[in-house]
Amino acid sequence: GILEVSPHRGAVVRPVDAKFVFDMYEVRRSLDVLLIRNAIPAMRADVLARLVAARDAYEAATGADTQTILARNAALHAVINQAADNPVATGILNRGWELVHALRVRFGFGRDRLDNIIIEHRELVDACQRRDLDAAIEVTDRHTVTARDDLLALLA
Repeated sequence: GILEVSPHRGAVVRPVDAKFVFDMYEVRRSLDVLLIRNAIPAMRADVLARLVAARDAYEAATGADTQTILARNAALHAVINQAADNPVATGILNRGWELVHALRVRFGFGRDRLDNIIIEHRELVDACQRRDLDAAIEVTDRHTVTARDDLLALLA
């Protein structure tokens, strides 16, 4: 996802600008909703226990370095994505995401973003525990939009 290859022209490093970030988050937004929709019916007790553990691990990491925070966040979302059992969607979701992570490592998070992520993760886990699909979709969508807007503000 780092190089753009053009036949008979060679390869260039992909521009990573606000448009790229916006587009990546829009794709993520759609796929996250698809994945949570598929995951909710698969939320057995063992999956919910892993989701709660991932949420707690994320919260414990919020004072750590950005790489650790990102890894813990990815672990929480991986629980949902595994429960959704759609490897094609997960593969598309992950494609090119390392560039967004690199931007997060470089720019970090906005002033209140980490606190808001904790709230959003709690709401998401709660919706999953209640098997409330509408609430889970709303939180998932809001979580992605606020993450996008936070990173775009930092890039401006």
